[in-house]
Amino acid sequence: MLTRKFVVLLTATIILSGCSASLREDAPSTTEQGKTGAHVSRAKDYRTMAELKADSTAIIVGTAGASTVQEVDGIQFTVTDVRVSKVLWGKAASQVVAIKQLGGPELLSADTSRILASGSEYIAFVQPFHMTPGDTTGQYLVTGDRGLYKLDRKTRQYAFEGGSESSLPLQIPAESATPSEFMSWLPKAS
Repeated sequence: MLTRKFVVLLTATIILSGCSASLREDAPSTTEQGKTGAHVSRAKDYRTMAELKADSTAIIVGTAGASTVQEVDGIQFTVTDVRVSKVLWGKAASQVVAIKQLGGPELLSADTSRILASGSEYIAFVQPFHMTPGDTTGQYLVTGDRGLYKLDRKTRQYAFEGGSESSLPLQIPAESATPSEFMSWLPKAS
């Protein structure tokens, strides 16, 4: 039992890539009745897009499809298939990538990136998910649980979906979502 709980805690830590999660049932929560809230403390936050890119293996544009919810010792994870339409930087393993996120219908957190919504288009900074060093799960994580932007078709802007307050840009112009434009728009590290 101790080993299983260790694996779950390790998985949550890996998923948040520099963040740690603690479920607090006794803590005040703004979640809906019957749902558990999760509080996330960040060991690392990203101040610039260049820092976020440095920890990513790819920056993709894609549309979220079907998702499944997995639960391990009461902690929910959502895995969403994303059909890649463009690779802005790096390499995507295939036309469809599986993105794993902490949370689901019964586990909510304002501190983590919002769960991908089926049919919505995103810019996602991603990195491979490994259960143990060197293994290949075929799944990806949103880098630092921060690198996620959702397209608002009315404003033609990708809006930040990476959780709580951040010094990262809150919007990315849709016309910048091409490999040459995005890389020139990407703010440089300070």
